[in-house]
Amino acid sequence: MKRAFLFLILTVIFAFANAQIDKNFLTIEGGVGFGQFYGNDYVMEHQSMRTSPQIGIGFLAPIGENLFFTTGFDYTKKGAWDITIAYEENSTVMYQSSFDNYSKYLTFPFMLGYQTKGKFSLGISAGVYLGILMQHKYEMLTGVLGIGLTTNDTEDYNMMDFGPQGQIMLRLHANENTFVFLGVTHQMGITNTYTKTLYGGGALKTSMSYLNFGVGFAI
Repeated sequence: MKRAFLFLILTVIFAFANAQIDKNFLTIEGGVGFGQFYGNDYVMEHQSMRTSPQIGIGFLAPIGENLFFTTGFDYTKKGAWDITIAYEENSTVMYQSSFDNYSKYLTFPFMLGYQTKGKFSLGISAGVYLGILMQHKYEMLTGVLGIGLTTNDTEDYNMMDFGPQGQIMLRLHANENTFVFLGVTHQMGITNTYTKTLYGGGALKTSMSYLNFGVGFAI
């Protein structure tokens, strides 16, 4: 994790030290995310894909001919719906639980990209993201009586979510200072978000894809 932080710091320093074009852009974006957990076979078989809103602000700094650096922050939920776990005793299923499990993250992307020129332009970028856990919510309906339980703590969860991120963005430039965009972003977490041992081993990692749209302004 220390190497990851060092990489992020060096990337930011490199981007701003090599900025060569006179216009940076601030973007305001929203979108919808589609995601679930991976890394544990049992969980992967007993969950439903989660949809959640996403909002954020981005910063694009050109660093050369057609090249740019982008960062910013996003606020989103990650997790899954209807995670069903069978509790067993002596190989006999005693009861089942259905969970609505999600975490709210403030996410910081750090990416380098390539952007074509023209009124319509295509950008492709890749890098890493760092998510800071803001809140975790865990809702459970269990047993024959459907007894409900809701927790809102982060005690059993990693405070950071880290992994690679990629994005494809299509821009329509209204003028040299303004554009609107539509994009697709994917984040693949490589850290285990759950600190306790899972049934069946493995880890609980996040996987999230976003459909983004928004507007950019020269600053």
